[in-house]
Amino acid sequence: MKALRGHLSRWMLHYAPLAIGVGLVVGRADSSWTQANPARINGLTALAAFFVVFLIMVSEIIRIEIFTNLHFRPVIRVAAGGETPSLVEARTRRALQAAQKYSLVANSVKSNIAIEPQIEVVP
Repeated sequence: MKALRGHLSRWMLHYAPLAIGVGLVVGRADSSWTQANPARINGLTALAAFFVVFLIMVSEIIRIEIFTNLHFRPVIRVAAGGETPSLVEARTRRALQAAQKYSLVANSVKSNIAIEPQIEVVP
C-alpha cells in the first residue's frame, strides 16, 4: 500500500493531463466517430472520471491511520495516610472511573479505551 501511495503521489499530476491530451487528440483525429458515438464518449468520460476519483480516494484512505483500541496499564502508588489499604484502593479506583467518565479527552476519542491500573498502597 505504501508503494501505491508513493506512486499515486508522484504520478497523479502526469496521468490527468496525459488522459486529457489523448482524449483531445483522438477526438480531433476522428471527429466523425466522436459525433456518431456520443453515448460511448459519455460512458468513457464517466469511467475516466470515476477512475481518477477512485485513485484520489485510495490515496487518501491509505493515509488514514486509526487506533481502534487504547490499552493503558498505569502503576499508581498512593500513600495510605493511616487508612486501611483496601479503602484507599477503592477510593482510587472510583476516582479513576470518574476521571474516565468525565474526561473531555477520553470522551472525544472514538477508540475503545481500556484501563487496567495496578494500584499500590504504600504505608
